[in-house]
Amino acid sequence: MKCRPAEYRVEHRIPVTDSPEKSKRGRYFLKDNFFRFYGRFVYPMYSQYMAGNYSPMLEKVRKEWQSYTGKIFEDIVRELLVKKMISDYPDIGSWWNRKRDEIDILGVNRQGRKVLAIEVKNKELGESEAREILELTLDKTKLVKGISGQELKVGIVARKVKGRERLEGDGFLVWELEELIP
Repeated sequence: MKCRPAEYRVEHRIPVTDSPEKSKRGRYFLKDNFFRFYGRFVYPMYSQYMAGNYSPMLEKVRKEWQSYTGKIFEDIVRELLVKKMISDYPDIGSWWNRKRDEIDILGVNRQGRKVLAIEVKNKELGESEAREILELTLDKTKLVKGISGQELKVGIVARKVKGRERLEGDGFLVWELEELIP
């Protein structure tokens, strides 16, 4: 088996609203899920793993699995949304600031003066929980420089969302995973 070049395994991302030439808020991400898993669960406990003591590692996997798969789910949703929304929002990525505020997916159309802010949750959501997440996302958009005065849509993607009709009636966008899969 041949090892792939490093550029396929590590990705440098900046907030979607930043200029690639000027941004100092870049982050590096492992793109390959095998390396993500290894770096998060195996490498920190490598000596125990090599000694055949798997229990601590398995416990860590059980404890952190939902969080770990959440990032992978977010990447999958981002890819699916890019295919679906690229004509309306040519710039799609994530947004964050130095105060640890984040928006999972932010789509920007500078010519059309439109912005799309989406939170991604790898679980089933009740209506009140989904509404709380949507309102928090709406608040976070006020922290994004350069988008005030533009048409703003706020949405959520989850495995399932209860009460989605009422949320959509209030002007929010709601997608369930099955709708995004071609």
